[in-house]
Amino acid sequence: MPYQETPGSAVDDWNGELNCDGQHIYGGSELSNEYVNNACHDARVNFFTRPKYVAHKALQSVSSPAEFVRNLKAFQTFLPAVVKSCRQS
Repeated sequence: MPYQETPGSAVDDWNGELNCDGQHIYGGSELSNEYVNNACHDARVNFFTRPKYVAHKALQSVSSPAEFVRNLKAFQTFLPAVVKSCRQS
């Protein structure tokens, strides 16, 4: 997920790099890389598993075969991350 500057954020604390696991590297002194990555992951899981979002994607997939293929690919990419986070909890 790309970094987006917000009011009050320090761009100097972000070096825009990824580590060998593909996780963002955060240069801030107050928050650890692990904390930031876990918070981002939890936010993504909470957003994409909302019942309203899942229902919307299901209806979208039924109405358009092209969207069905796209949503299926996205689901296959996202599912292992959700399963991994459930096992770690």
